[in-house]
Amino acid sequence: MRFFRLTSALSVLALGFVASAQAQVTSTATAYGPSTAISNVRGEGNTSLYGNATATMGGTSISNLSGVGLYGGQAQGISNAMSVGGFSRSDVTSNAFGPGALSIGRGHAASLYGTSISNVGALAQGAAQTLAEGQALSEPGGYAFSNNQGAAYGLYGGTASTTTRSLAHSLNPYSPAISQVQGAATGMYGGTAAATGIGMSIGQTAPTIVDVRSQAQGLYGGAGISNATQINYGQGWYPTYPR
Repeated sequence: MRFFRLTSALSVLALGFVASAQAQVTSTATAYGPSTAISNVRGEGNTSLYGNATATMGGTSISNLSGVGLYGGQAQGISNAMSVGGFSRSDVTSNAFGPGALSIGRGHAASLYGTSISNVGALAQGAAQTLAEGQALSEPGGYAFSNNQGAAYGLYGGTASTTTRSLAHSLNPYSPAISQVQGAATGMYGGTAAATGIGMSIGQTAPTIVDVRSQAQGLYGGAGISNATQINYGQGWYPTYPR
């Protein structure tokens, strides 16, 4: 769990950096020894984006981040990929269209001799806000996959907000962890909608799969609220020995 705390701390530092930046695109890549680190960042319009890839001990890290903020919308994003002797990949897309639209996409993939893949998509249109966060963490030899997609549409006088969070954490090579979260909120004609989806998949002694979907609609002055949460800890067969 020490590795988990370390990667979480690095995520917090990076998130603080993005929050303080305005209309900025930053990409960094650092590789130590026979390793490979690739960081790609692309922004269009009003964006605040930070991408980072770090690899060491023969590992490979790939970070891809793209954001579009047009017609009064603002897109923020962060993508971190870190690998110690393994493979990590973080893909983040953040798009915001229209006055008052705010999209925030945050992805983090960290691997310790294993494989971790994080895919995050955030979309906001109109009077809407979307926050999508995804983390994939693998302990020695583990496999972790996190897929997180959030969208919010505030149209024709309506407002909407969506929050999605996905965590996949594999603790050993025999316990892959997969977490998939989808959230969508649509507010139209004076309506209000809020959707929240949270998924946590922790592969301990058995493979774990989490699939969360949350959808809310508020139409003609109505209010729609949807909350969905799933947490799965792998508690499959495990050999026991006399104490």
